[in-house]
Amino acid sequence: MAYTYHGRPSGIGQERSFAIAADRPVVDGRTGIGNRHGRENMRYDLGYGLDTEDSKLHPAISEVLHYIWDPIGVAGVPEARDEYDGYVNGVLSLLRSDATESEIVDHLVDIETNGMGIERPRENSAETVELLLRWRVLVSR
Repeated sequence: MAYTYHGRPSGIGQERSFAIAADRPVVDGRTGIGNRHGRENMRYDLGYGLDTEDSKLHPAISEVLHYIWDPIGVAGVPEARDEYDGYVNGVLSLLRSDATESEIVDHLVDIETNGMGIERPRENSAETVELLLRWRVLVSR
């Protein structure tokens, strides 16, 4: 089975046709977008396979990471709107698994420190996680 999507999955950039085949993701005839996250995450990038709660939480996480967490300061750059989208599925998984606030903060701090090489006060990520937890409660009502 294959699903086809035509448009801009990140909201910006070049318009492309996307297909998800049972065996591998394909972009304009090439394997590509989504492969950096693996095939499983590719379907989340395009919105496939999300239940109703996750389909509400996924874009909220993306916006919170971009506008609130924003460790590299790109919130005011429209071309960088998808800069943190590669981290959305990890945060979504933690929220779905009822991870503690501390576990989610640890995850974001690890991304900043080990993934980006940035040292920031832990409180920055803690504020972000407080908002993410409020979103989890809101969409689960």
